[in-house]
Amino acid sequence: KKYGGAVIALTLDENGIPATAEGRVRIAKKIVAEAAKYGIGKNDIIFDTLAMAVSADGGAAAAALDSLRYIRHTMGVNTSLGVSNISFGLPNRDFINGTFFAMALENGLSAAILNPLSQEMAKTYKSFCALRGYDKNCLDYIAYAQSVTVQAVAANAPAAGQAQGEGLKYFVERGLKAEAEQAARELELRNLQQAFTAKGRSSKSEAEGTTFRYAAEGARGTMTAYNRIGATASSANYGVQYAILREEWGFKGYSVTDFTGLNPIAAPKESIFAGTTAFCGFGSSTSYWTEAALSGDADLLKAMQNSMHYALYALSRSYAMDLVNTHTVSLMTWWRAMYISLITISSVLTAASAAAYVVLSIRDKKSVKEA
Repeated sequence: KKYGGAVIALTLDENGIPATAEGRVRIAKKIVAEAAKYGIGKNDIIFDTLAMAVSADGGAAAAALDSLRYIRHTMGVNTSLGVSNISFGLPNRDFINGTFFAMALENGLSAAILNPLSQEMAKTYKSFCALRGYDKNCLDYIAYAQSVTVQAVAANAPAAGQAQGEGLKYFVERGLKAEAEQAARELELRNLQQAFTAKGRSSKSEAEGTTFRYAAEGARGTMTAYNRIGATASSANYGVQYAILREEWGFKGYSVTDFTGLNPIAAPKESIFAGTTAFCGFGSSTSYWTEAALSGDADLLKAMQNSMHYALYALSRSYAMDLVNTHTVSLMTWWRAMYISLITISSVLTAASAAAYVVLSIRDKKSVKEA
């Protein structure tokens, strides 16, 4: 209380740990009432409902989870568990720990005591956050899943320094289907990434003798697939379009989609926010592209400005710009010169005639008045 720390409260008393959830909840209520006498509110208490070894008591997991759920959702108090205690005495404990961790999270676990280096724990936590909507656009999960794929392929590679594809061949020849599929996905991802990554040097066209200054900087444009990633249009998937392509791979070019031209729920507005630059139509979802709607949407205008930057960046560094001839070439022929001369003379004569007509008209009017 003096230093503002939280109180960890265990659901046990002088009689030990109750075997039932009801017994642990009863103790929790008693602790809350007693803490209040000392000015310690519920927000400063974290209850550990005590996970016991399921190998010794088949009802241990249910007792811990049922009491945890009641304390968190009914009493409104934060909870904690020593997750790995549940698997004590069992082989491959991470199998049990991961599933129990997921069950505890769904039942209201606020803070876990676990091994932060366990891949099973990390996998469960990242997946849970994505499924529960706590991970916006699944960005944390995507980053984690990709890192795990890279690590797994590297760990299973038969030898260091192999050429690309040898690891895949190794797994296929030995009938290791799961490992082969994983290696194939990693190889495909690596090859795709190379298309968006700067090569570090310029290439040269021998036939034209022209150096492409920006050929070494990777892809300048991409087109999203005509499908969805989960429930999100691929063009509006922030994780793929922005977090991976633009932030991780350094892609600065344009991204175009034609999905919005055919599907009325393709979310062109969300696609703009995700980094999509160009659209082949907008379907029927265009109510927010009016001047009135845009004038009050600063975030959308900023996203559109960024999209223009991507498009201009791609155009200024395209092969077409590399091949522009900066010398002026005369395309004037004798007949073109004569045609232009005739037009010029005709224009001058017409202007002179109009001026003479105006002058004569003014003179005639003056003469009539004097008369």
